[in-house]
Amino acid sequence: MHDGAGAPAGAVRVRVTRRRRWFPSRVVAGCLLLLSVAAGCRGREPDATPPAGEAMQPIREVIEAETPTILKIPGVVGIYEGETRRHVPCIRVMVVKRTRELEEKIPKRLGGHPVEIEETGVIRPMR
Repeated sequence: MHDGAGAPAGAVRVRVTRRRRWFPSRVVAGCLLLLSVAAGCRGREPDATPPAGEAMQPIREVIEAETPTILKIPGVVGIYEGETRRHVPCIRVMVVKRTRELEEKIPKRLGGHPVEIEETGVIRPMR
């Protein structure tokens, strides 16, 4: 006997799914995409090692010696010892507003140490 749908009475209907084909080109493209995203996420901070021929001075001495010169640059409000995102000691220069002009005036390295610019706004003493 048949149920009218072409299958014998009491038969179990089974859904047959086709297996998706594995395309090596898609796997390679996916890997390349992941690698390019990972490479783009790398930090672009200065290297902690001084350039060849430049000796690294103690960071506190460098800050003490360079503070008067750096503070004379309009827009600079402070300078202190900090760390890069990779936990490397650096000199941080605080500015009211980060501009291309300030980035050109402030050196990238002082005494062999990397310099990072931090926009803080105006700093006022507490009352």
